[in-house]
Amino acid sequence: MHLDILNVKEQAGIIVFGDPVLKDFDNEIYEISKQPDINYGKGNYTKERVIKEVIEKGQKYFDNLCEVGGKTIITFEDNLMAVEQVDILKAHPASRPYFIRQEGEELLFQKELFIPMTQYGPIPFFVNNNIKDETLYKKGALDIIRVNHIRRTIQNADFKTSYDAYKHTFLWAIKKYKYGLQVSYYDTLLSAWRDRYYPGYTILPPVNITIDCFLKKPQIYLYKKEDLELLRFGGTDKRGEVVKGWEETLSEILWHIENNIWNNSREMEEYGHIEVQLF
Repeated sequence: MHLDILNVKEQAGIIVFGDPVLKDFDNEIYEISKQPDINYGKGNYTKERVIKEVIEKGQKYFDNLCEVGGKTIITFEDNLMAVEQVDILKAHPASRPYFIRQEGEELLFQKELFIPMTQYGPIPFFVNNNIKDETLYKKGALDIIRVNHIRRTIQNADFKTSYDAYKHTFLWAIKKYKYGLQVSYYDTLLSAWRDRYYPGYTILPPVNITIDCFLKKPQIYLYKKEDLELLRFGGTDKRGEVVKGWEETLSEILWHIENNIWNNSREMEEYGHIEVQLF
């Protein structure tokens, strides 16, 4: 029922903020209850009774599904393998400083950063979604922030699990799953956070840390500043291909929020057409 409800919300284009609450899905509960394979109450219950009973009987189960959403139950052997890899990461000289605090350093794990972006008034987006704080934030949870108080440096390290951690396969994964886009975005959060708490510290290029279950050796992938800026602001890469930066995507999202237009594209609204670029 929980997954069906979320699918209905997604198909309807409804944005849900925070943890979903079962009582927020009255209409979805009733529509799903009438499906032939469910037929709750065999057609003899009123809508109000169906909703009341589903919420009373299903809230705990619904909460549990929300809590484990997107997670996979692993085997005992998988768990042992994961514990072994953690031990290797903590012991290997290449990865140890990112997991075990070194002298003169500070390590922050799963640090949530909330960076104010734009302050609005009571525009429809906030009113319709019952959002009291009329500020939009850039936010993210960074796996590891490594602060060196001796060298006065700060670095973001993002840990990635991988079936194959070695160069050619993992570089393919970086491009396919857009890890670079993620660390480029995190880098801007880290920079704003640095300005507030550690002014004067230098931000080092971010890294992905990964390890696989076969050769069991940590691999550190270091990103280049120019690549991160291209992913952020867009432009043309070394092969002449146009790259759309995430700042442009963010700008489009803000346009929809500010104008409260969700049923049409920005191009159609502003220009009356969408330009086609084939090559």
